Amino acid sequence: MLTLDDVVTTYGAVRALDGVSLNVAEGQITAVLGANGAGKTTLLRTVNGLVRPSSGSIRFDDHDLVVAPVESIVTFGIAHVPEGRGVITELTVEENLRLGALWRSDRRRTTDEGLDSVYEMFPPIAERRGKAADTLSGGERQMLAIGRALMSRPRLLLLDEPSLGLAPRITAQIMATLRRLSSEEGITVVLVEQNARSALSVADTAVVLNLGRVVAAGPANDLAGDEQLRHAYLGF
Repeated sequence: MLTLDDVVTTYGAVRALDGVSLNVAEGQITAVLGANGAGKTTLLRTVNGLVRPSSGSIRFDDHDLVVAPVESIVTFGIAHVPEGRGVITELTVEENLRLGALWRSDRRRTTDEGLDSVYEMFPPIAERRGKAADTLSGGERQMLAIGRALMSRPRLLLLDEPSLGLAPRITAQIMATLRRLSSEEGITVVLVEQNARSALSVADTAVVLNLGRVVAAGPANDLAGDEQLRHAYLGF
C-alpha cells in the first residue's frame, strides 16, 4: 500500500531521513520507533507532503506522493494526526469533527454517519459534543484529534505520538482503538511512538529508526523479543 524507497529528507545540512526504505502492508499497524531525533516525525511529515524529500520515492497505491500537492494527499485516503493533538479549542467537539469531513466529496451524505461512528468509538467525547474543545482533558483531546482524522474516512492513518502525556489507562484505550480500526475497519495505521512497549503490543510490524536510518525492521513480536535491540534503542 505505502512504499518508501531510499528516501532522504534534509533540513539544511542535517539528514533527518538518510536512505529510509519501508513497506506498509494494507490493513496492518506498523509502529515506527526510536529516540527523540531519530527521524520519526519527519517520516510522517514527508509521507504527508508537509516536507519534501531531496531524493527517493514514496508511493501510495498508484499515487506518487513526492510530487502530489499537499492538498491532494488527503483525497487519496491519507489522514495525519500530528503530535500535540492540534484541535481547535475555540470550536465545539462536533465542529472540530465536522472539519474532518470537509475534503470528502460526499460529505453531506456521510458526515452524520461518521459522527455516529466516532461517538460510538469514543463515548467520552460523545458526552461533550456541544462543549468547546478547550474544556476537554488531554485524553479526550487525543480522542477528538483521532476522531477528526477518521471523519475523512482514510485508508491510511498516520499517528504521531498519540500516547504523549497521557495516563497509562488512557494510552491503553487509545491503543485498543487502533487495534480495532485495523482489525475491524481495515484501516492501515502508521504509528510513531516513543512508548515502544505499548506500540509493539498492538502493531503487526515495526521499524526502528536511529539518526534517520532504519536499524531494524520486522514483525513486532520479533522486535519486542530482541533484548539487545530493546536495550539499545527502545528503552525497555
